[in-house]
Amino acid sequence: MKKVLFGLGVFVLLQSCMVEQFSVNTKTESFQNGGRVFGETTKGLKKNQDYTRSTSLFVIGINVLSDYEINEMAKKIGAEHYTIESKRYLIGNFCKYFTGGLIDGRRVTVFKRAE
Repeated sequence: MKKVLFGLGVFVLLQSCMVEQFSVNTKTESFQNGGRVFGETTKGLKKNQDYTRSTSLFVIGINVLSDYEINEMAKKIGAEHYTIESKRYLIGNFCKYFTGGLIDGRRVTVFKRAE
């Protein structure tokens, strides 16, 4: 039983590392600043100034809670050049696996770029 729970825990942790990045109007390519596995770090950056973050909740595949609109997130931090990062997060993955996929969550972060 311990092996099964350990295997499930490792599987859920690895699944939380799914990261997608998209560059918009910037010379910075996707994953140029690292973050291929766990996502780009926000260490040393100021929230709502250098980056902004939002989450969404899906129930049976329907987006029931989404507090982000990418264009508005970019305007909020005053970014013309930015990178969009979308990833699963640990709590969302636990919800997904313990509810059999009925509930899921994703986190979106918009990073401001100089050019």
